[in-house]
Amino acid sequence: MAVTKQTSWTKRIVLAALILAALFFLLLIPGSEPRPPKAAQQRPFVWDQDLYWSSLESRFVAARGRGCQNLRDSILAKLAETVEQTARLRERDFTEEDPLFDQIENNIFNLGPLVAACPEYLDEYIAAVVEMRSAVKDQSRHWDMNTIEVRERMYRLLYGSRAAVEEVMLQAAPSSVPANVLCNNEPSATPSVEILGVRVHSGDIL
Repeated sequence: MAVTKQTSWTKRIVLAALILAALFFLLLIPGSEPRPPKAAQQRPFVWDQDLYWSSLESRFVAARGRGCQNLRDSILAKLAETVEQTARLRERDFTEEDPLFDQIENNIFNLGPLVAACPEYLDEYIAAVVEMRSAVKDQSRHWDMNTIEVRERMYRLLYGSRAAVEEVMLQAAPSSVPANVLCNNEPSATPSVEILGVRVHSGDIL
């Protein structure tokens, strides 16, 4: 009887070892090549404005040559115009096709070379851009984000304005560049901690 039990256990162990060996060799077999991902059905965003970017660079060089005293009136006028345009966004709903957004975009980019040449206006420029971005986000609440035209409008205004600010900062002395650019203080019930003067909530992306 003892021999029979021992033989039975031996068979089970051998069978289990064979199954494990078979599974091991099956796992060694390479899988099929993954299918290539499907291409996006929508067109990719392209600025396609190389000549415009070159002209902004030329304006920056020219602005440096003119001196800030001669640029003051132009800078203040364009800043005031941007503030006024942003205030209009707070008055009523606009569609993404409204020409006001093109005017705002042009003002932000055309101000860039002037402020880069005269960084004493950097804080006012940043404040105008931050307020504009906030107003555009509020406007977008009633836009159809599944529409390519809407997404491109958002990209141009939100990413484009941020890129413009960063380019201006690169031309300024480190001492004149703010450590933080604070936007809306959105309410949140999540745990938070203050890091370098900024309230960071659980779930924030750093």
